[in-house]
Amino acid sequence: MLISIQQLKKTPAQPVTFAFTVSAEALDLPEEDAQPVETVDVVLRATYHNGVVLLQGEMRTTVILECSRCLNRCAAPLETGFEEQVPAEDMLTLEVSDMIREHYFAMLPAKPLCHPSCRGLCAQCGVNRNEEQCDCQTAHEDHRLSVLSKLLS
Repeated sequence: MLISIQQLKKTPAQPVTFAFTVSAEALDLPEEDAQPVETVDVVLRATYHNGVVLLQGEMRTTVILECSRCLNRCAAPLETGFEEQVPAEDMLTLEVSDMIREHYFAMLPAKPLCHPSCRGLCAQCGVNRNEEQCDCQTAHEDHRLSVLSKLLS
């Protein structure tokens, strides 16, 4: 994904819009953490001024993630905006693939959830509590504090 600096220099201080539709393979994205379901859509507004290119962009895609509570796979729409300044005085073109890849990874959630009220897995029997109920006790006693509980009773 190249941006022509020469084109930007012809109209200094005027933003030029570039739109890219990129596949996961083109960005060399690993498939183990998040699998893009669709292409990554990127819109960049580039402005050249005094040897610096200001890039303002938006990026959208949908990925398949593993829920951090129940471990089910789920589709998650992702969207982010970003802004970067790149020194470009002596450049003819600007390659933006690495920058797009960095912002893609930055927009991935650290703890993805299939839905906000996900109940997760039972810590004792491992059943998915979103799909069925188990008979395990949910109260977990910390044996390190058993001496204190004797004092209270």
